Amino acid sequence: PGKMRAALTVVSLVILASRAASAQAGVPVPTMIAWERVALGGPFERFDVEGLGFCGDTLLATETTVRALRGGGPGHPASAGTWEEVSRAGGFDAECAEVAGRSILYVRRPSSLDRSLDGGYTTEPVLVSGQTIPVRTPGGALVGYFPFSDLWICRTDDGEAWTCHEYTPGDTGFPRFFAAARPGGPIPEARLLANGQGGPAYSDDDGRTWRPSNLMTDIQTFGDGLCVVDGGPLHGRALASAQNASGRFRIFESTDGAMWTDVGPAPDAVDPGRSFVYLTAAPGGLVAAYGSGTHVWLSGDGGRSWRDVFDADGPLNTNDKATDVEAGPDGRLYASVSSQQSQDAAERGGVYRTAEPVFVVSGEALPVEVPGGVGVSVRPNPAGGRVEVVVSLVEAGPVRVVVLDALGREVAVVLDGEAAAGEQTASVDASRWPAGVYVVRAAAGAGVATARLVVAR
Repeated sequence: PGKMRAALTVVSLVILASRAASAQAGVPVPTMIAWERVALGGPFERFDVEGLGFCGDTLLATETTVRALRGGGPGHPASAGTWEEVSRAGGFDAECAEVAGRSILYVRRPSSLDRSLDGGYTTEPVLVSGQTIPVRTPGGALVGYFPFSDLWICRTDDGEAWTCHEYTPGDTGFPRFFAAARPGGPIPEARLLANGQGGPAYSDDDGRTWRPSNLMTDIQTFGDGLCVVDGGPLHGRALASAQNASGRFRIFESTDGAMWTDVGPAPDAVDPGRSFVYLTAAPGGLVAAYGSGTHVWLSGDGGRSWRDVFDADGPLNTNDKATDVEAGPDGRLYASVSSQQSQDAAERGGVYRTAEPVFVVSGEALPVEVPGGVGVSVRPNPAGGRVEVVVSLVEAGPVRVVVLDALGREVAVVLDGEAAAGEQTASVDASRWPAGVYVVRAAAGAGVATARLVVAR
């Protein structure tokens, strides 16, 4: 019995080591990625873009004005459509947020945070000196950092009324960039993450109070980048960029938002000690990094290694700057570029995208954390109406298939009962759901499988 226990222990350790190695292996980064300029023409020859955002399949670009790509964007050729000026008041970033059943466009301007209920045609300021685009919290509110005269954290539950409280940094620094846990990941789903002066922090009450992470108390870092891995073997782990004592940026990883470990240096094209490193998670497990430099980098293993995939300079070496990276609803990466040259320079900034999709949107399966013979896919994807859900079972038995929103709340039950082995098809009507990303979750016995569903309007 003792030898048997020892043998079983060895086997268990081998299995655990194998799983750990698999998790660190991540997902492959495409070796050849071509980029194309998106719908630049007409009166906007010089297009110094500071930020990008999506409202459904409408692409927004911010600079001295806010522009929307009409008749083009995701799902269309790069030369299709035209950029339409929707607001003369410019901004640094623009994103749509779903709150209280409405899609609200928020624009971060130099001196205020504005909102729009009509896609950008009209805007109104909601907070003075807004420094971040609000992020949806696990509880369904929106939260952001706003330095009125001191430091403030503000939140809204309905997109109308905002409540703010003064934030005393203390041992936690102050949060500036926010991220929420993803369903199915290791971080508690009610936990909100932040990164800023002092490094990462976390909140379990929708941003009302914050607790320090080990980086704040041990390293006293300053961080800019923050994201949660979306898909792949590392699904749900948080990544943050932060400076160490020597001023160099490192990438840190956490499975709970409280304890962070150093996994390696940030991409070396970003000038250490002088720049900043932002992070954007793309579906399928990819993470993009960019900063005040000219390059965009991709990692598929949680920041342990990086591949240079885009140079904003191009062949002219004009020192143009990559200012934002977004994952599009069509499986492509989008990057904005601001020109650093004079008004008559050949390089004029703009919006670029990968010529081909670099991550899977249709029927993409998130990692199966528990062994078991069940699979699930959805079609069409993206969708705006009725969706077919295909469930594959190795053995007959009970199965439950539900649709979860971005907060992990159950919005529909697709199947719940006994099912035969093989493929089972059911349908669900998504026509009344707010636009956004949903997770279809199938559970059968000890097996769990998930697929992403994008609802577009």
